[in-house]
Amino acid sequence: MPDLDFLVHLPLLRIENEQLPFGPGQLWRVPFAKYDKFTLGAFSEQQGLYDATEPVFLALPITIPAEGLERRVDEVKGLAELKVPTSRTAMLDQLGLGAVNWVHDQVVTPVWSALLLAVPAAALAPPRWSQTFVTIDGGFTLNVGGQPTVGARVQGPADHEYLFLPDAASERIPSADIARAADLFEQVRAWDKVPELHGALSALRATGLPILSRQDRLTIAVQGLEALLLPEVHTTLKQTFARRVAALLATDASAASRIAALATGLYTLRSDSVHGSELPDDSAALSGSLAEQLLAGAIRAMGELASSGQTFGAIRTRLDKGYSGGVGTRGVQIEARPRGAATDDRLARRAPSDVFVMESIMAADENQICCWSPLLGLTTEGLEQTGGMLLGDLPSPVMMPLSPTELFALEERDIRRDYLALFWQQGFPMAVFMTAPAPNGPMDVATATPVVERMRDLGVVTLRLAGYDRFHDPELFGSAIFQGKRRLRRPTALRQTVAEEVRHEATQSVGPADQRRLTELWREVWGYEAAGPAREIEYTLSLFRRSFDQDFIDPEQRAVTLIGQLEGMLGRFRPPKERIQLEDLVEALVGRSDEVAWFRAEGRAFRNRVAHGGFQADAASSPLQSLSLLISRLVLELLKTWNGAEPAARRGRPSDLLIQRATALTKGGRS
Repeated sequence: MPDLDFLVHLPLLRIENEQLPFGPGQLWRVPFAKYDKFTLGAFSEQQGLYDATEPVFLALPITIPAEGLERRVDEVKGLAELKVPTSRTAMLDQLGLGAVNWVHDQVVTPVWSALLLAVPAAALAPPRWSQTFVTIDGGFTLNVGGQPTVGARVQGPADHEYLFLPDAASERIPSADIARAADLFEQVRAWDKVPELHGALSALRATGLPILSRQDRLTIAVQGLEALLLPEVHTTLKQTFARRVAALLATDASAASRIAALATGLYTLRSDSVHGSELPDDSAALSGSLAEQLLAGAIRAMGELASSGQTFGAIRTRLDKGYSGGVGTRGVQIEARPRGAATDDRLARRAPSDVFVMESIMAADENQICCWSPLLGLTTEGLEQTGGMLLGDLPSPVMMPLSPTELFALEERDIRRDYLALFWQQGFPMAVFMTAPAPNGPMDVATATPVVERMRDLGVVTLRLAGYDRFHDPELFGSAIFQGKRRLRRPTALRQTVAEEVRHEATQSVGPADQRRLTELWREVWGYEAAGPAREIEYTLSLFRRSFDQDFIDPEQRAVTLIGQLEGMLGRFRPPKERIQLEDLVEALVGRSDEVAWFRAEGRAFRNRVAHGGFQADAASSPLQSLSLLISRLVLELLKTWNGAEPAARRGRPSDLLIQRATALTKGGRS
C-alpha cells in the first residue's frame, strides 16, 4: 500500500536538534537545500532569512489503500499548488485533498495543542496559516481538481512568509520540553473530545493567533480558566478563582499560597484590562505569559483527573475546600522567564524596508508624510472624479479610490514581481485611506508614523460602526508610509492574502451618499480621541476590530472575542433571580431589533456553549452575525456615554457609566 508523506510547517517553532520524534511522526528542522528542492528553487534568494528563521516541520507518513488510485505519472506537469484560507478548508475535500484536512484535524492540531500545553509562552501560530506538503509514493498519482499530480503544496493565509521571518520565531525550545509535549499527544486527542476541556484548549489555541496582543492573550487565557474552573459561580468570583486554581495546581502549602496570590493578581489584571486600570506593557504577567502558563497547567491537571473517572462537578467541589495535599495529580511550575518565549513581532518584521521610489504615483509631496491604507474588500462609488472624500470633520482620513496599479506601487519589489504581477492589470478597484499629520503635527517619519496609523485605525472603527464588515483591516496589510519619495513598508505575514482581495469585486461600496452618516460617527470616534483615550475603551476597540478578521480567526475563536467584548462593556449574564438582566441592559441601549430578540431568546445559551466547548458554527454563522451587530451598536453607545459624561464622572470606569445609563433606561424607559 502506498504512503502519503506529509510535511507540515509549524510556524514560529524553533528546536535545538535537527530531528526529534513526536507522536506518529517527527519534528524536522528542514535544511534549506531540502526546502529549495521541494520548491524548485523558487526561494533561492531567501536562504539567509530561511537559515535565520530555522523553520520546523512535522514530517509523517500515512499509509492508504491502493484501491481507486491511478498511475498517471507521465501526465504530471508539476506539483499542484493551492492557496486555502483557514475559513475555507472545505474546498480541499472538494478538490480531492481531503487527506490534508484529515491530517490537520487528527494529527497536526493535537501536535500544536500539545506544544502549547508544554510551552504556552511560545504562543505558536496555527499550522494551517503556513504550508503543508503532501506527496504520494509507489508510482501512484493524486487527483487534484481533475488533474493528476504526485503531490501538492497547500498554503494558508500566511503563504510562505513564516519560513522567512526570523523576527517572529520563538526562542529555541529545549528538547526536554518537546519530549514532554510529545507525551501529551494522545491525551490531547482524547481531551479535545470532552466539551469542558475542548473549550479550554480552544482558548489556549486562540492565544497563538499572531493578530492578538499580549494583553488580548492574557484576557482570553483567564476567560478560559474561568470557564473551566468556575462556570457555575456568579459571586465572589476572584476569591473562588484563586482558591480553585491554587488547590488544583499546588504541590504544597507554600506553593498554594504563591499560586493563589498569582491567580488573584491575574484575575485583577484581566479585570483591569477590561475595566480601565493601568497595566504596563512590560508587566511580569504579560512578559512572562503567566496566564497562559496557568491555563495550560489547569488543562493538564483537569484532563488527568477527568481521565481517571472524576466528574468536573466533583473536582470543583473538592477544589472549593482549598489546598489539601494535592487534588491535582501533579503540580505546575510557573516560570517568570519561561523557555521558548514568543517575541513581540509575531505578525511583521521589526524594521520597515526603506527605499526611494523616484517614479511612484503614491509618493508624497516633498517634505510631506502620508500613510496609505488599502481597504481591500470595500470599493468607492462616486469618488472617481472628486479626488477623495473626508471621512468626517477635520482632522480625518481621506477616502479615495484605489486602482490595482496604485496598490502595486505600495508593495516591495519581490511581491510586485512574484505575486501582484499575476493580477494587477485584471484586478478590481478598491478603497483606500490616506492619513497625514496635521499642518502643525510631527514632520519626522518616526514620530509621525504612530499618529497617522492611529488615525487609520480610528477610521476603520468608524467604518465598522457604519456596518462595513466585508473589508480587511488595513493593519493586516501592514504600513505603507511615504515621506516625499521615500517609501517605508512594514508588511505583515498576511499581506498576500489581504492583497488578493483585489482579484474579487467588492460587495460593499462607500461614497458621497454615506458621508453624512460617516461624519456623525467620526465625530463620536474622534471626540473620544481628542478627550484622551481610556484604557478600557482601547481594549474594547482592539477586540472589536479583531472580531471582523474572519479569514484569520476561526468561528469559535471569533465567538470568544465577541463574548469578551460584551462582558467587558456590560458584565456577565446575571443570576436568573436578579430583576434586571443583561438582556434588559442590551435592549435599553440599542432598542428592539431582530438581533436583540435573538439575544433574549438564545444569548445566554450561546455564551455557555462558547465557554464550555459546545459551540458549533452553522453554514451561515447567523449567531455570530447577530452578536457582531449587537456589539457594534453597544460600542457606539459606549463611546457616546463616555463622550457625554462630566469630567468628574470620567474618573470612573467607562463600563460602569454604560451600565448605570442602561440601568436608568431600564427602570425609567428610554428618553
